[in-house]
Amino acid sequence: MDSINKAKEEYKIKIIDEANNQRESDYYIWNVPESVPYNIRAKEVSYRNSIMKPHYSKQESKPEKEFIDILENKDNNVIWWYKNGESEKKYFAVEYMDSKGIKRGFYVDFIVYTTDGKIGLFDTKGGRTAEDSKEKAEALAKYIKEQNKKRKNDLWGGIVVLQDGSCRYNDSENYQFNENNLGEDWKFLTFK
Repeated sequence: MDSINKAKEEYKIKIIDEANNQRESDYYIWNVPESVPYNIRAKEVSYRNSIMKPHYSKQESKPEKEFIDILENKDNNVIWWYKNGESEKKYFAVEYMDSKGIKRGFYVDFIVYTTDGKIGLFDTKGGRTAEDSKEKAEALAKYIKEQNKKRKNDLWGGIVVLQDGSCRYNDSENYQFNENNLGEDWKFLTFK
């Protein structure tokens, strides 16, 4: 039995994980999909600024719901926002190395387009998930910096936390999270 289990583990490492990593690292130009299929558990939700019409939603996390409320505020400068999916090539991902040194795709939660022509890439976190986001956050900051060198500095974003009634984001290439003291790397986020 040990031989069979060892063979399964080696197969997973050599074949399955490598295929998934290759799929995530293939380069192509991403665009907002024309439609996104959902199962019957998804509910239609009427959002003014969602680029997806109609917008179908699965159960969002509390930070995602709170962030959507900010994006939907009628006084902000959001033209549209897109709730990104995960684990499929049709969704937007930033390549990063996980703690084991394996290349992965980081599928940010939201892509936001504002009246000043800027595109925001944001991933909502809270508590433990914010603590565990170092590799992803730093890869996102590096990606934004590299893209802005090639383009006209129209990309921004980072890890978002909603705490004590404020929305803050971290776009530092040296990500730190301390729930009791966010520090100067955590900027207040508004869309005005």
